[in-house]
Amino acid sequence: MPERRVTRLLSAALASVALLAGVWVAYHSSDLKSPPWRDRLPLFFPFYTAVDQSGRAYTSDSATSRLVALDRDGSLRWTLDGRKYSGGFYNAVGLAIDSHDDLYVTNWLPMVAQNALAQELQIQRYNSLGQLMGTVYRLENTSHSEDFPGYFSFTIQKDVLYILHGDGTRYDLFQVPAAGGTPTLVRTVNAPTDFVSIANTPDGTLAGAARNGTLWRAAPGQDWKLSPVPGVAKPWDLKFHPDGSLLVLDLLGGTIKKLGLDGSLEIVLDSKQTGGTFSDTFSLAPNGTLVIADKERQRLLVSPFAREYRAYEGASLNSGTVAGHWVTYVSLVVGSLCALAALVLFYLFVVKRRVPLMVIQVGLFVPIIIAAQAITFGQVYDGLYSRYKAEVRNTLLNAAQLVARTLSPQDLLALKNPADLDSEAYQRLKKAVLSLRTTGRETGAFSYIALYRNLGGHVHIVLTGSGVYGVNYPYPIFPAQAMGLFSAPGVQTADYSDDYGEYSGGFASVAGPAGSPVGVVEVGLYADLVKEVENSYFASARLFSAVSGGIFVVILFIITLLLIRSLNTLRRITRDIALRNIELPTELKSHDGIGQLGGDFGTMPRKLKGYFDEITAHAATSARFVPRDFINLLEVEDLTKVKAGNHANREMTVLFSSIVNFRKITGSMSSQGVVNYLNAYLARVAPHIRDNRGFVDKYFGGTYLALFPRTPRDALTTFKLVNRHLANQNRQRVRSGSGGLFLSFGIHKAPLMLGIVGEEQRLEGTVVSDAVNLTRHLNDWCRLYHVPCLATFQTLEQAGAFPFRKIDHVIVKGRSEPLLICEPLDELDPEKAVLMDYLKAYDEAFSAFEKGDLKTASDGFEFLKARAPKDTVIQQHAARCRQILETGRPEVWNPAVQFHEK
Repeated sequence: MPERRVTRLLSAALASVALLAGVWVAYHSSDLKSPPWRDRLPLFFPFYTAVDQSGRAYTSDSATSRLVALDRDGSLRWTLDGRKYSGGFYNAVGLAIDSHDDLYVTNWLPMVAQNALAQELQIQRYNSLGQLMGTVYRLENTSHSEDFPGYFSFTIQKDVLYILHGDGTRYDLFQVPAAGGTPTLVRTVNAPTDFVSIANTPDGTLAGAARNGTLWRAAPGQDWKLSPVPGVAKPWDLKFHPDGSLLVLDLLGGTIKKLGLDGSLEIVLDSKQTGGTFSDTFSLAPNGTLVIADKERQRLLVSPFAREYRAYEGASLNSGTVAGHWVTYVSLVVGSLCALAALVLFYLFVVKRRVPLMVIQVGLFVPIIIAAQAITFGQVYDGLYSRYKAEVRNTLLNAAQLVARTLSPQDLLALKNPADLDSEAYQRLKKAVLSLRTTGRETGAFSYIALYRNLGGHVHIVLTGSGVYGVNYPYPIFPAQAMGLFSAPGVQTADYSDDYGEYSGGFASVAGPAGSPVGVVEVGLYADLVKEVENSYFASARLFSAVSGGIFVVILFIITLLLIRSLNTLRRITRDIALRNIELPTELKSHDGIGQLGGDFGTMPRKLKGYFDEITAHAATSARFVPRDFINLLEVEDLTKVKAGNHANREMTVLFSSIVNFRKITGSMSSQGVVNYLNAYLARVAPHIRDNRGFVDKYFGGTYLALFPRTPRDALTTFKLVNRHLANQNRQRVRSGSGGLFLSFGIHKAPLMLGIVGEEQRLEGTVVSDAVNLTRHLNDWCRLYHVPCLATFQTLEQAGAFPFRKIDHVIVKGRSEPLLICEPLDELDPEKAVLMDYLKAYDEAFSAFEKGDLKTASDGFEFLKARAPKDTVIQQHAARCRQILETGRPEVWNPAVQFHEK
């Protein structure tokens, strides 16, 4: 096949593989989000949680903006990615489960192009497989307030959604059917303080945890009442248990406690017991199962009973999922390489029909040049980015110092307790921070402000980035670099992250009247905003780098083409000569030394082409006399290295075949006619042998010896195909008045020794084995039994489901054990149709003969003789049984017959 056609086929095959791999990757693109070397999906900042009655847990990972569903054994069920403006959630800020295991998600949806401003809150319903079923509730930010929503939470009790939302002065409790519908107002309660968590019962009983660390209750028809609980230092999240008791997350104590109806207090789960930190929220299933997010250790804790829990260190992936990830990554790499290889092959061998040296040189040097450019531009880029980061840090430091000097240290000193959120000092600080934050956003100096106070050795957040909440976490995420600013005046910058994202912050001490720090102020930028500005700032630099690099590569390519075109042609000619690929060379148009040398080389192919053609013809001719398959079995790579004594031991199937009536057919032919007849006959037989992985080793006039290295079935299939072809030919010969052609086959599998025998001037391949002699006997015995083929029983056993019948037990001279010989049958042979119908009856008759039950055997063969009167084997067995019954059965029965060699 011409080289160009082969290359086209190879290019098409590679392109097909690339297309299939691309389809696979596109269909499994989600697998690319999980590195295949991980056996679990990590949870970076699990925040809101939910759990169904069977213990399957759900969590929103705020660091990756996705929902993760885990099975009871902690394995991954599914994930959903957030940050979608349609067709799913954007940011999950609340989860709950109904009795049908449907998941309800509070979706915080921002206004387009204003990510800090909420457009609305939604409650979306998903089924247990993570498929969105619809939105059951919406709360729009009609006033476009940055403080929206002041408070929002919901629970599901008896498949009814109870929704609480308020603005810090008033709270409304609504109920909505789980499937969606019109909200119904249950009650409205004025707020005595700023609540961080409110729990309710279906009758309207409320329990609230205030931000200042107090616990409140509101019975139906009554207003809020302070309801302190001894033993609870900092109530933060609340849930009503199905038995009517109240579960309280004590933030300072790091415990979840159960407040009974009788006022008793019981520890359900202790963070000291779990070795982690209980965060803001926990969830409760209708059967009382708890699930808590341990953000510090990045895991979930599922507690079906008090004082017991299971820890899920991420969601474990099953082996099938991990294998699927690997397959997707491998498909991506293989598809990319195949696509690239297909393009290169198509260009080089189809468009250009050669591989120019220039392509190799460019392929080697251009990547190096591009890498050098990339490193150079990368260093320039890093230098510019370092200057940009330094400018950002200086801006943040200056802004932090300015804000620290602007805030009143007296107001900050007045906050002696985290509960002082309603004091005049706090309100003045709040007003000042809000004003400064607005100025910072308008000027682009910073995005948010946070104010910290050190009380009792703990860092407390007085005002957060929004400027409206007073929070006193006992474990705030505060950069270690800025801790020293509480004891010594100064400024500091730091990059850090918390549950919600990454920040670049500038920190400055707020100096008191005596000069010592009374707090720390932070002004900062969100990391995504810094990245956005960075991308915008350096877009032109990156564009310049790409354009200049591309122009440089083009210039390099042109220069290389002009400089080494002649040398490439010269090198191609010498390479073709070495590879014996002799064609008329491309004439070199250069008049320099390289061109003259190339012209001299150009005459060389014309002289060598004739020699190579002659050598190739001799090699092809010699291969027809020495079977290449025979040489391969000797494990000799080069025919010129074959020598006397080369040998190999193989277990192979031997096939002997003869023309039974050869002398009768060729008796009246001339010598040339006999040769022509044999060649025509062998031309029809040999392709069947090759098609079944065999080869002819010897020709003996009308007989040939073939070897099959693989399995006996190859030899049996060859017999069947040759026999069918012969039957068709015989029918045509009979119609034309000519005599039929009859063949015999002997087939046997056994160990053989193949070797090269002879002397220096005359070598020949031969097979040395008793199996060859036995196969020749099988071929000869076909004439005695008047069957087309005989094979040994053990050979047919290794051939699988190939039909046959047992012929006889024979004792060959030189062997002590009888040999069972059989006739392979072709189910499509019309002459064997009757036998195939009565093959079971034949097997039973022959089995009775083997056992010595001659009466049963005789009856069976007589029965078969009446139905197949032309079957010589049946006639012989029937006659043999009658003779033995007449003369008397020997005392020691032996069904074998003795054959003597001629």
